[in-house]
Amino acid sequence: RHGEIQILADAHGATVHLGERDGSTQRRHQKIVEEAPCPAVDPDLRARMGAAAVAAARAVDYVGAGTVEFLLAADGSFYFLEMNTRLQVEHPVTELVTGVDIVAWQLRIAAGEPLTLSQDAIRLQGHAIEARLYAEDPLAGFAPQSGQLLRWAPATSAHVRCDAGVASGQTISPHYDPLLAKLIAHGPTREIARRRLAHALRHTVALGLRTNRAWLAALLGHPDFVAGKITTDSIDHIKLPATPSPPALEVIAAALWIEGPARRPADGWRSSGRSQVPLTLEFGTRPLSAHVTLEPGGDLAVATPTEVNTVRILERGERSRIRVDGVDLTVHSAWSDGTLHLQVGLHTATVREPRRREPGEASAADGPHVRAPTAGRVTALLAAPGERVASGQVVARVEAMKIEIAVPAPVAGRVTARCVAPGDAVTAGQLLLRVTPHDSAPEGSSP
Repeated sequence: RHGEIQILADAHGATVHLGERDGSTQRRHQKIVEEAPCPAVDPDLRARMGAAAVAAARAVDYVGAGTVEFLLAADGSFYFLEMNTRLQVEHPVTELVTGVDIVAWQLRIAAGEPLTLSQDAIRLQGHAIEARLYAEDPLAGFAPQSGQLLRWAPATSAHVRCDAGVASGQTISPHYDPLLAKLIAHGPTREIARRRLAHALRHTVALGLRTNRAWLAALLGHPDFVAGKITTDSIDHIKLPATPSPPALEVIAAALWIEGPARRPADGWRSSGRSQVPLTLEFGTRPLSAHVTLEPGGDLAVATPTEVNTVRILERGERSRIRVDGVDLTVHSAWSDGTLHLQVGLHTATVREPRRREPGEASAADGPHVRAPTAGRVTALLAAPGERVASGQVVARVEAMKIEIAVPAPVAGRVTARCVAPGDAVTAGQLLLRVTPHDSAPEGSSP
């Protein structure tokens, strides 16, 4: 496990610790969920780790707020890793369980004031868990995402805090860390804090680009996390199930489409009082065909190839209330450049009319070529025209938001062309290399 001790030290010789945090939930050695206290630390271990952290700070005459980090073994032994001489991203969980305003104390210490906190007076109350909400796509190797955050509305309450540096309409640049916000939940027990955080993630609105919101919620519900058994390599082995969008989301998309900026007129008058709108859309990467019929009573009958659903829009707006076959759902939506962005619970989707391709423009249907997983800069092309590559072989690298992403070949084949050069800026989905599949190409393993 990754365990760390928060310390405060003034310029007058006083040093205290504020207990430990668990930062074991990591990917690419970056913490994504932190909590306090650590589920594996008992009072005796806390006292020993705290004493070691205080001794380390005193040994270097440290002044200010800081964190002493340790690696914690299963047998209770711990080993010094490093000291962060600054305030860390996860400091709110410590603030919530101790009631100590670490930021205020950092400023007071810098102003020369003495600590008035005694070690004996510091008590841990309840449990706090923090989740880092990133603009990234967990289904594409956590590739960072850039673009416009159309709508941002974090779910907060008396027990859930949000530290965010974004706002609706803001453009998320590919040049910086993809962290959007931190959601921190506090409760009298770890389980209550976990449930409150999962609820907050479900009800936080983030429309316009992909985030790890649903992935975080799934992680919080994984048995290993529920049991407090996460270690630093758990994310590499945990398989979180992909949750397909509920059918109701497609039905809602069709119903909202005909009322939005891209709405189409009905295809003529009907003596029965019904008018029908045929739709051919792209729902994410899938085609969506539907017929929407306006019924005399105001209901919409949405017919897809598999079924017919009855829809009634009860409240309209960016936050709509829509009844689908008698079930009321809260739907968040935003329009941008002819694209409808939807969110229902943990599910999001984009809906647009099929895009017309320019002459000579490549599409995914043209073949299994190598494409940029996100907007960024090409740092390397690792295969030349004429070279055979294995399925899963890393053939390019793209840097985005301080992260270098390995891009694998989707199939075994032969590289027929380089479409970009190292140093080029690319957009998400842009062609990097053309690959012609070849049955006799060498086999390989995924990176």
